[in-house]
Amino acid sequence: MTKPTLRPIIFLDIDDVLCPNQPYGSSYVFDALYNPERASADLYERLFSRESIDVLNQLVEEFTPAVVLTTSWLLLLQQHHFVDLFNRSGLSCVASSLHEHWGAFGNLGDSRSQVIEEWLEKHHAGEPILVLDDIYSGESLIDSFLSQTGRAVLCKGQGGLTSKHLEPARQALRRPYSRHEPWI
Repeated sequence: MTKPTLRPIIFLDIDDVLCPNQPYGSSYVFDALYNPERASADLYERLFSRESIDVLNQLVEEFTPAVVLTTSWLLLLQQHHFVDLFNRSGLSCVASSLHEHWGAFGNLGDSRSQVIEEWLEKHHAGEPILVLDDIYSGESLIDSFLSQTGRAVLCKGQGGLTSKHLEPARQALRRPYSRHEPWI
């Protein structure tokens, strides 16, 4: 009997991965939720980088991963807000791919690396994993085991997720992950 293939997991940050914060950032989204009449007409079309949207859509289409959010936006938005946001911003495939345990919440002061490791301890079943983050909020990932084993793709600031990140992301999504894996 063949063992079923496990669905890969993408840990997704938003700021500086999808959202360059120019011309819009999280404060515009939060305001639009509670004061929709004040929202800019082009907010959802210009909130995320077009290239970042295309790259993420491509990864989701190729690998059909489950998505776990690791963004600081988790402090202010609930799951239905993210679903609405992704649907309006050209990432409906992400909205429909949220993992059952869709948010990696941490305690105040926890690093991104700690939050992801805690999530993995509770919910990981050997699936391939990919962490999409940036060098600022994901600073703790830079020299981490996740990074050194090719599981973390870190964007440089406002450049966001680009086509140059596709191949490293694909490599991570093709390999089952073990916290004890040999270094490749």
